[in-house]
Amino acid sequence: MAANRHLVNLAVAAVALIVSYGFAEGALFVLAGYGSDAAKGSVFRYEELYVSNRPVGVFDRISGYRRPAGPTRIVRIVHDTVVFDRVFTPNNAGYISARPFQYAKPPGTARVLILGDSFTAAEFNRKNWPDTVDDALRGRTPHPTELYSFAIDGGGLGLWHNIFFEDVVPNYPFDALVIALFGDDLARGYSYLHYDGDKPYIGYFPTRAVSDEDFFTNFMPRMKPHTATVATDAEIDRMIAEIRPQWSKPDFKLRLPALVTAQIANLRRGTIPATAVALPPAAPEAPVDLPAIEARYGEQFALFRDIMNYCRDHNIPVVLASIPGRDGAQAAAESKGTTETPHQREVRVLAESFGALYMDGYAPFTKVPPEDIDGRYWLRFDRHWNQAGSDLFAAAMTDFLLKNPIKTRPDASPYHRFVCGTQSAPPLSPRAGEARVAAPFSPGRIRCAPHCSPPLQLLPSACWPVPVPRPRSPPLKAHGSSSVMAAPSTTAPLSWTAPRSRPSARPVRCRYRPAPPASISRARR
Repeated sequence: MAANRHLVNLAVAAVALIVSYGFAEGALFVLAGYGSDAAKGSVFRYEELYVSNRPVGVFDRISGYRRPAGPTRIVRIVHDTVVFDRVFTPNNAGYISARPFQYAKPPGTARVLILGDSFTAAEFNRKNWPDTVDDALRGRTPHPTELYSFAIDGGGLGLWHNIFFEDVVPNYPFDALVIALFGDDLARGYSYLHYDGDKPYIGYFPTRAVSDEDFFTNFMPRMKPHTATVATDAEIDRMIAEIRPQWSKPDFKLRLPALVTAQIANLRRGTIPATAVALPPAAPEAPVDLPAIEARYGEQFALFRDIMNYCRDHNIPVVLASIPGRDGAQAAAESKGTTETPHQREVRVLAESFGALYMDGYAPFTKVPPEDIDGRYWLRFDRHWNQAGSDLFAAAMTDFLLKNPIKTRPDASPYHRFVCGTQSAPPLSPRAGEARVAAPFSPGRIRCAPHCSPPLQLLPSACWPVPVPRPRSPPLKAHGSSSVMAAPSTTAPLSWTAPRSRPSARPVRCRYRPAPPASISRARR
């Protein structure tokens, strides 16, 4: 009898397994009729798709990568759901901003600079929060106020340091700085995106590429292929239309083995590497102070100190804003602001330690129902907020800036020196594309001593601008090089050539006062 029971149990198990397998194959057969491909490890036609109508970025030694000029369409589809379908257009300086940038600051205008990541650049939304705040402040502040956003998708402390000292400080006078900090931004080093034709590559590194040659020799070989694709607008429209096609009878074949095999291969292959170095988890109840934060980020924290010290030494107010992720916004909504997340506490302690203002970006989400975080304020299948979430934060930032108005600084005009290099100073390569277009400063605007050696006009790569204080100001440490190149003595476009041998004599410092045009003509394509 016992043996018979075992046989019956085995038979029942076998029948159940066969029936279950049959149901699974039947479900895959039906899904295959709608275009899903089990061999790719998915029951969806598009498990995960990021597509654009042209390459969305090429290497840039300062900002990591730069967006091409003109409109670009980006579409993300996850689980056969269109997450976003958006067209963005960089401004004349190559950043995601509706405001054209100009070097000269209009008299009496307060200029606020913004550093941030994808939550701030937000190409996937119709309008990012800096543009929303810029519009909302118009006519409501003691001085006309303009927001210049240098945020970049995937950016963090490493790239911010580059942008701040090599693009902002040499070129743009400003009156205040806002740093919008998402969870791991301070741990991020240098992220690079580069399209080789239509094939994108992405990489995250602890050190920076100092030139085009350095990037393509030492960094590009270590970058990983990105899953993004390039297609025409017509092809993208067809992809979206095919998400919900009419059912058609597929071929009869076994699909479950292919699905299981593909899923195992996906697990072994892994995913795109993380955007930041691994950090020890922050204990929710552990006390946070500046030494603990500095120990958490290690040597990289010195980059943050550089930015904050520069602003302190030049009496420039800084606002540190905490940007919540989906989980942080959910926690804020559920607690109604009665608790503080580790990220909030960290940003607040940083602000207190460096004498900056703290803007709690979690606060606006304490006033909404918890179920609305996913349903109303965040993109589906994406970690970023949608337009409603961005607007909610923008309203809070607008109120914050109205309560803490930015004063225009009378000495906020750029004042530089050109340092003519010697053999001991390595040459700095121009940013890709900039050597082939007219320099940002028109001929005749640079007033430099004629005895610079080598001549400033002949070798734009041999002399580079570094910021110096106005007369009688405290000494200022130079931070790297600038992307601004000297204008030649002719109206012809620059044609960059390799620097000649430099004399070993003491370098000559040449002072000039720039008179920049009304708007920037620099190409960042």
